[in-house]
Amino acid sequence: MLVNEDTWSVLEGPEASVEDSIDISDLPGLTLAVSHASDENVDAYLVDLGIGSNNNA
Repeated sequence: MLVNEDTWSVLEGPEASVEDSIDISDLPGLTLAVSHASDENVDAYLVDLGIGSNNNA
């Protein structure tokens, strides 16, 4: 089946714009997850979320 230019434009949808983007600072949980992405364990991330304990007892 061949797809012409009009069909491709429908399949691809509209071009993304600044209006379509989001600022991850509006999503605090995601911002924290990104900042802790390289952590070897999740303890610091859980503490920042307020659901962990920063003592190792």
